[in-house]
Amino acid sequence: MKGRENFWAIFKRCIRGTHVNVEPFHLFRYVNSEAFRFNNRKGNDGDRFMLALGEVSGKRLTYKTLIGASEVAPGSDKDAGSDNAIQN
Repeated sequence: MKGRENFWAIFKRCIRGTHVNVEPFHLFRYVNSEAFRFNNRKGNDGDRFMLALGEVSGKRLTYKTLIGASEVAPGSDKDAGSDNAIQN
């Protein structure tokens, strides 16, 4: 029981201190992130980074999928590689 109480105490501090405010729709993402950190707390930041990096290898997340849009609005910024990208 003590482990669960410890997790929620850490999670509440994370929300109040780091994120300040979260939308209820995204709450599960914050819980998952903090659960990953909590479950791998014996390692250092580098170890956690390598674990997370191993999980994203070969996966692609597009902006359209991220925002849940079925279609990009006309005139909006599309992908970074699109014709509307800013040229230097």
